[in-house]
Amino acid sequence: MIFEITDLYLWVLCLVRCGALFFWIPLFTGNMIPMQFRVAITAMVAFFVASNLDVSWSELPFTFIELIVYMTKEFVVGALMGIAVRIVFFAVEFAGQIVSQETGLSMSSSFDPNSGATSTTYGTLLFYFTVLLLLATETHHEIIYAYMRSYQVVPIGMVFPGAGGMQNMLEGTSWVFVLGLQMAAPIIAISFVVNLTFAVLGKAAPKINVFITSFAVRIVVGLFFVVLTIGLITQYILFAMGQAPANMLEYLIP
Repeated sequence: MIFEITDLYLWVLCLVRCGALFFWIPLFTGNMIPMQFRVAITAMVAFFVASNLDVSWSELPFTFIELIVYMTKEFVVGALMGIAVRIVFFAVEFAGQIVSQETGLSMSSSFDPNSGATSTTYGTLLFYFTVLLLLATETHHEIIYAYMRSYQVVPIGMVFPGAGGMQNMLEGTSWVFVLGLQMAAPIIAISFVVNLTFAVLGKAAPKINVFITSFAVRIVVGLFFVVLTIGLITQYILFAMGQAPANMLEYLIP
């Protein structure tokens, strides 16, 4: 097998787009997967995609400056596709923060070994639950397939994505708050009922320390309703993940 300089250029450009995409996917970031394995997976996917692209020499950069411009464009394209997937995890983390706040566990932050930072208990739980759903439903295969189709929407050498893709991305980011509130809505409702009940109890029996007692009740009731509504939360997550591959291409509309 003979490799030409055009094959190397094409592989490097595919590697930049693929690397920018994987950078935003939690499955390929953090400390869960060794760096060497992540680089190998990215290089392998980029190699297979580059070997199936029909690109002529005239469509590739001639100078170093053109190569930098092409690589910048490929990075932006890959980052836009990665954001489409990462939005699902942003919504899940936002829902976890709301649930932790409503159940009184917002102060019980735990260390997240994936990012090296601290996060709320429910946020960490829902985050890794979403990662498991991503693998169980084989959505990562659809993400890679959408990455391959992205070269039909934005080929090598084409200009940056236009205003249509940017508008879709802005609408997608606003959807984070809507989806997060939908997943946390049952917990918000039951927390309101618990607070209202203890407010009435505090007026009826002033000697009872309702402020301290309500903490334990909110935690127990909140945990019970999280388990009770896990099926509803799963449906929201699956719906969002099902839309992610299509959003990856919609964010690239010229």
